[in-house]
Amino acid sequence: MSLIITNEFSLNMLPNHFTEGAFRIRKVEVAEVNQLIRAHDGYTSYIGHLDMARVVGSHLGIGNSDSLFNRKSYSHSSDDTVVVAQYTGPRLPEGCTSLPEGATITYYAVSSRWGSLYVLDAEELAQGGYCV
Repeated sequence: MSLIITNEFSLNMLPNHFTEGAFRIRKVEVAEVNQLIRAHDGYTSYIGHLDMARVVGSHLGIGNSDSLFNRKSYSHSSDDTVVVAQYTGPRLPEGCTSLPEGATITYYAVSSRWGSLYVLDAEELAQGGYCV
């Protein structure tokens, strides 16, 4: 199981063999993102914009925020947990390393289960947040 950090989640990230599944999307705080990083013994980042990578790194307190910059494509696996750093605000100024005035980052954890006959169990349904 891998932890992925990105600034978007798109249907283009689903593998070609994907046919159906359930996705759980829930809002998480910075402390929980850092807890996920520790629990997974690290992460792989797919933030393809250098300034955004630096801002997210600064916001999360990651020492070398340039390490979050990665322009490679990501293909989602059903056992991955994806943390989406959703930026809202003005266009990032070139070279910035912190949030500009009036900007926010909201974090979402995205997990999934899939398969041709995947059925959510009662515990998963009780947790809520699934899109099927």
